[in-house]
Amino acid sequence: MLRFLRKSFFEPPFPHAVLRGAAFLVFLVILSHSSFAQTTRTWTQTGGGNWATAGNWSPAGVPVDGDDVIIPVSNTGGTITNVPNITLRDLIVQGTGTCTLSGAAAGNTVTVSRTFTVASGKTLVIGDAAGRMNFTLESTGTGTVSGTVTLSASGATDRFFINSGDLSIPVGGLIDGTGESNFLTTGGSTLRIGSPQGITQSGSTGSIQVTGTPTSRSYSTGANYVYIGNANQAVGNGLPSTVNSLTIENTGGGGNNTVTLASSITITNALTVTSGVLDIDGNNITSVGSITLNGTTINGTGTINLAGDVTSLAASTTAVINPPINLGAGNRTFTVNDSPTTIDLNLNGIISGSGGLIKEGTGSLNLSNAGNSYDGITEVNTGILRVNAAGGVIPNNSAVTVTGTLDLNGFNETIGSLAGTGTVTSGAAGTITLTTGGNNSSTTFSGIMQNGSGIVGLTKAGTGAFTLSGANTYSGSTTVSSGTLNINNSSAIGTGTLIISGGNLDNTSGSFLTLTTNNPQNWNTDFTFFGTSSLNMGTGAVTLNANRQVTVNANEFRIGGNISGAFRLTKSGGGTLTLSGASTHSGTTLNAGTLNINSSNALGTAASTFIINGGTIDNTSGSALTTANYPQTWAGDFVFAGTNNLNLGTGAVSLTANRTVTTNAGNLTVGGVISGAFRLTKSGGGTLTLSGA
Repeated sequence: MLRFLRKSFFEPPFPHAVLRGAAFLVFLVILSHSSFAQTTRTWTQTGGGNWATAGNWSPAGVPVDGDDVIIPVSNTGGTITNVPNITLRDLIVQGTGTCTLSGAAAGNTVTVSRTFTVASGKTLVIGDAAGRMNFTLESTGTGTVSGTVTLSASGATDRFFINSGDLSIPVGGLIDGTGESNFLTTGGSTLRIGSPQGITQSGSTGSIQVTGTPTSRSYSTGANYVYIGNANQAVGNGLPSTVNSLTIENTGGGGNNTVTLASSITITNALTVTSGVLDIDGNNITSVGSITLNGTTINGTGTINLAGDVTSLAASTTAVINPPINLGAGNRTFTVNDSPTTIDLNLNGIISGSGGLIKEGTGSLNLSNAGNSYDGITEVNTGILRVNAAGGVIPNNSAVTVTGTLDLNGFNETIGSLAGTGTVTSGAAGTITLTTGGNNSSTTFSGIMQNGSGIVGLTKAGTGAFTLSGANTYSGSTTVSSGTLNINNSSAIGTGTLIISGGNLDNTSGSFLTLTTNNPQNWNTDFTFFGTSSLNMGTGAVTLNANRQVTVNANEFRIGGNISGAFRLTKSGGGTLTLSGASTHSGTTLNAGTLNINSSNALGTAASTFIINGGTIDNTSGSALTTANYPQTWAGDFVFAGTNNLNLGTGAVSLTANRTVTTNAGNLTVGGVISGAFRLTKSGGGTLTLSGA
């Protein structure tokens, strides 16, 4: 064939070098399809025989490197002799009885690169007195020992079963040995363990029971360990104190599916609880790269120290972590996928550490321990973060950002600050309060605060500024106890009572704003309206519990509701305070700035004294207005701006010194008797009408 090609196809004009290269490639193709093809060879004897006898195999021929070998069900035992040093792709051992592989030379190794299985009820003995052997499952291989593998190593020479691949020893499976038999896992390998005793360092319990001395069972700290029992399991004292990953896939029924740690452990990468329960008991998970739960549970009183994130998969049951969790120094993300359950992941232990907690995923995460003490942020990016303990579960100084949903769940909660565009609500009955601002930072919440199944209230604490710019619907009270509350939406403070017990108000929205919710107001302390933009508080009633001073620094602060309480109201500051309710408080004092008197009873009960220490009065109601007959004390010069005419009634006026009244426009009428041994001077282009006797 090659000769024909050379004389016909490869004649010039083709260059000789090209022709020689092409011929070589054709030779390689032919060679690869003839000499190195993989073959599956099945042992044909019901008992033992010689490995090197071609007739003992079907198809006839002695297995070579790369072949698949099957010891079929028809084989019920015996010794296969003369086994070479060989690398098989697959080694499948079926049936029952005991099959022994005896080496052609002592120390030969059977290596499997793809699939290795030993059926339940079958015993595979590797080596005997005539030919001790080793076994290796390569890194590309997967093995399942449902029966028994016995490594025969009688004598002083060590023999090894080496797992560098993915080896499973399910319930009923066993790897044991005699003499100096040894079992090793290598870094990157996986060992799946079904025994109730797990993996042990010595003795005749557990999935591995080789007998070499002094240490015959070597479990790599770089390996992956998976517990696949169908009843309660101990991890066993052979599990290293450091592992690459730990997975729980126990399929036992409820109450009989727990895998229990024997000592503290470091998990370099992932902890995964796919089925069953992991009980760390009083031991710590010193560090873990990540945790994945599938509606499963981790129990214990030791601490889980996170070096990575936590994922809860969608499942039909709630995933639970009961031990304390230390977030470490970094922010840890808890990704919780949605499932049919109301609670997708429940964290019952104390959460500590200098890091923060980030909630991702469409599911719900319950924080259920009021002792949580982590120092970092709390972010609810998607899904629900639910408060699930009295006294609150988010540390008081934590900066909280909500773009998903924060469910207060019927519990009061105190946080460092609140920001974001999400939803704050309460999914349980009862009246509760969210207190924010304790970390003294300034934040904006532009999302929605609403009642849910309960009534939600808000308290602003701390020295910073808290801005509400969303259309909120909560009906609990809004309390300003410290700092500044920026009211930047017409329904920013919901529909409940505004309680000012400290702190100040402002509107930083950039435009004049009128509250449409007409909130009742309790002024329990003096306060300042900074007046970045003007604010109309609507027609909600105002209650004073003591003499009060309102300082308006700039622009206009409007009060349309009735002011009540047997106490005086003092206006200070260079801005404008507009009063337009029918008030019954015990009098008004103007110290500075502008006071718009926009109803006949704006200044309180008729018997109360209106004291002017300075500043400007005006009527901006839209028409002329006559007040009640308030007694008046003019203790300072003042201005009447004259937007609309104003009649101050017939109340007597007392001067405390020579006074100048400047009327800029319109007509200011004073109908009462003016007394005092002092002069009165009229200035300005407007009209001052004096009609008292």
